[in-house]
Amino acid sequence: MSFPHKFPIVHPINHIIFCILILSFHRYQTNTSNTMLSNIVDIQPKDAGGGGGETREAVVYRLADDMLEKLPQDYIPHEVTTLRQ
Repeated sequence: MSFPHKFPIVHPINHIIFCILILSFHRYQTNTSNTMLSNIVDIQPKDAGGGGGETREAVVYRLADDMLEKLPQDYIPHEVTTLRQ
């Protein structure tokens, strides 16, 4: 009965795969964010009128702040585990 207890709880290859998944997800999020912010900047009017309205940068910052407020809180594994119990 002691044979199964000789195996490691977590196989080393799982750590490698998990790290690759985290890095690829991070890259996906970064690319998506960059594309979204680029689209926001691109749709802003580019005329140089002296109308006194918001600048393109101010509009982008306002929209980005609005999106940040709507995001869920950071995922902290040990806090989520504690809340589930």
